[in-house]
Amino acid sequence: MKLICIIIVVFVLVIIVCSLLLNRIMFQTVKTVNQQNCHEQYADKNLRISFKSGKNLLNGYIYGTENKAGIVIISHGMGVTSDYYIPEVLWLVEHGYMVMAFDNTAYRDNQGRFCGISQAVYDLRAAIRYAEQYRLPITLFGHSMGGYAVCAVLNYADVTVDRVVSVAGFASIREMMHFYAVTNIKKFSSLIELLILIAQFICFGKVNKFTAIDGINKSDSKIVIAQGKNDKEVLCDTVSIYSKQEVLRRPNVQYLLFDDGIRSTHMGIVRGDADEIINESLLRKVIADA
Repeated sequence: MKLICIIIVVFVLVIIVCSLLLNRIMFQTVKTVNQQNCHEQYADKNLRISFKSGKNLLNGYIYGTENKAGIVIISHGMGVTSDYYIPEVLWLVEHGYMVMAFDNTAYRDNQGRFCGISQAVYDLRAAIRYAEQYRLPITLFGHSMGGYAVCAVLNYADVTVDRVVSVAGFASIREMMHFYAVTNIKKFSSLIELLILIAQFICFGKVNKFTAIDGINKSDSKIVIAQGKNDKEVLCDTVSIYSKQEVLRRPNVQYLLFDDGIRSTHMGIVRGDADEIINESLLRKVIADA
């Protein structure tokens, strides 16, 4: 009996260690230590800030500090940092908004370890708390992972915002992990998916069960769900928030589909690359009531 107990304990420990190691590989962050932080090129237009998310200190930038139309908080996608969205930031500033752009835990030179998508929700909640000091209407703008985070953060009872614009966001972490596993791994995809979910539960507990759908259904904020028809990373018809309209029949939710050209793709819905023209029709949804 004692031997059986030892074997079971060792087996469980091996599973836990394997899941945490796999999770660490899966969620490697963009550290870009040797690359220029593009926010520094606009030092005359922004104020560098820092705030706590749990025990970690996060860096961010406030643009348009004198603007009073409201404050827009940008939650970035996985694999990019907040300075990717500087063209959108500057457009919003020109239209009277203060904008807060920040990097998630462990991204660029931030402290801590990024253990999974739920970390983006934690960090966004901390950013909202920081932004509340300005006493302006708060709008959340998120893309991809950020598109999930800006809706999932609404599950917190203490989060109150005026507007949410979710761009190419997925509906739940579990669905997204399943899609990633069966699409990119194929062999042993079920095992890999299970190990990652175990690690996510260890790291985040019940927060890992937050879905964008539950957050939206708990909120009276004005919400815009934007999606590209030809998105290959967050499929329009399956894992996207946009695909869940049957369970999101709420008067405060508006849907926006881009079904042609570069705007219908995962990155192109925002801009595509640094040299392309911003998606002004999307950004106008951020300031729709201005």
